Amino acid sequence: MFKWSLIGVSFVLAFQSIQAFDAYLPIKEREFQINLGVTRTTVNGFYDDNGDEQGPALDYQPIGFPVQGKFGLLPGVDVELEAAFVQKSSEEAGFDRPILTLKYAHPSYNAGGFINATLPFGFEDIVSKDPNASLGAGALYGKDWISWSLLTNASYTFNFEDANLSKKDSINFFVRGEYVIRHP
Repeated sequence: MFKWSLIGVSFVLAFQSIQAFDAYLPIKEREFQINLGVTRTTVNGFYDDNGDEQGPALDYQPIGFPVQGKFGLLPGVDVELEAAFVQKSSEEAGFDRPILTLKYAHPSYNAGGFINATLPFGFEDIVSKDPNASLGAGALYGKDWISWSLLTNASYTFNFEDANLSKKDSINFFVRGEYVIRHP
């Protein structure tokens, strides 16, 4: 059975990965799911750590098209692969670094963890000449009620050095509530 859904992602400029990790719990065993998305970014300028402007706004607005495939390996375990096509300008377009994720959630508690790796290759126009890799790990939790659901996760991402960028590890917290519309 195939499921098609639209996912929202965050696009981080400055040659970072698209960071489109979805907060959903693992899918069912032997289920395959494809998620499609579209993102658009408006960049108003570049600033340093003190808030001083370091560069003007961009004359183009990047747009991304992430595609994510998921497969349920075992009960509570899935593997995910994501790639995003990004158009930075009329002359610069290509694939960003792919992201490989392994998720586990205990079926009774709806809580678990994940690890992911952002692989160090992609189109040079998008990821620079020598892209870096990153590893992430975190915890996730989800709860469904009759018409509401809660999704949350916390993670740490370790970015390996890149000759073109300063090293920026990240700690991420995510909480999302959803109201589910059901058809009779």
